[in-house]
Amino acid sequence: MSHSFHPFYEQIPDALPGPSSLLWKVCISIFLGAVFLAAQFRFIGDQIFHDWTWLLDVLIASALLMLYYASHTLRDLFPHMDSRLPKSREQPAEQNYLTRVRMILRDRNFVIAGLFFGALNCVMGFVFGVPGNSVMGRIALFTGFFVVGFICGMAALGIFGVLHVIKAFMKASDLEKDYSAPDRCGGMLFLGEALVKFSSATLVMGVLIAIFIVNFPWTGRANVIVKAFMWFWIAFPFFLSLLVLLAPAAEINRVLSDYKVDEEDKMDSRLAILRIKIDDPNMPATDREAARKDYEYYAKVRSEIYEMRTWPFGISSSVQYATLFVTNAGAMVWKGVGKLIGL
Repeated sequence: MSHSFHPFYEQIPDALPGPSSLLWKVCISIFLGAVFLAAQFRFIGDQIFHDWTWLLDVLIASALLMLYYASHTLRDLFPHMDSRLPKSREQPAEQNYLTRVRMILRDRNFVIAGLFFGALNCVMGFVFGVPGNSVMGRIALFTGFFVVGFICGMAALGIFGVLHVIKAFMKASDLEKDYSAPDRCGGMLFLGEALVKFSSATLVMGVLIAIFIVNFPWTGRANVIVKAFMWFWIAFPFFLSLLVLLAPAAEINRVLSDYKVDEEDKMDSRLAILRIKIDDPNMPATDREAARKDYEYYAKVRSEIYEMRTWPFGISSSVQYATLFVTNAGAMVWKGVGKLIGL
């Protein structure tokens, strides 16, 4: 199943010789950022180290690295998802999560999303107003805007795909849920851990984008409409971060809550029948003793069901995301809240 998701941006590093494609992906990301840094230094000069233009090149490298990371995380989900579905299942195509992967996360859609957000990022840069540079300097700058937007646009499509893939998976009629699973979350904790990774990667990019927007010397900064667009462009990645974390989690919570209620009702019914047998003086002593043992067993099962969580987040993943959020918020403060307020 994992081989069914192999987008075009991973095919080149995966095809290169070497012990691991991971090293190639890191090298390609750093190389791409370095190329744009060199081009901007060539056409703009050392000003790029004073007006935060260099951060644009960090954004390019980071966006590609985060895209590779998110793709790896999504692909790693498939074996876990398959383990919660019967091997001999025949599920309708509209409910098959792998069908959603093939329909939404296609190379053509990635390119379309990349082109749209790349162009939109250039429009935003034009609206914000870039400082005066040579023609080649402006071309280098707007090309950087486009590349960042292109990569982030593919990531945005990935978020859209994740939402639909998990929704289709959770709607499977034969999805196996287990209140006794070691994760204490019906066997679905792996989904929550993946959502935290997706959300964290989006959050990192959101903070970098916000820092760049806040510190770059935009010429239209004083315009009220431009301020509104800046706030929107700053908030958008944070919105996506929360969306990819909470929207699928809400669907998982709904399914697990329904399952938990159904299992609790079953246990309550069995316990009620057993209490009648235990309290029946006409029952033989051996049958009453057997009923007591059954009652103890099902009472223990009911306790396990009661303790099952319906939100797919463990303590470690919650602390991970909260730590990342606080750390990045601290970085934002360190980079200049005064500038942010003064947009």
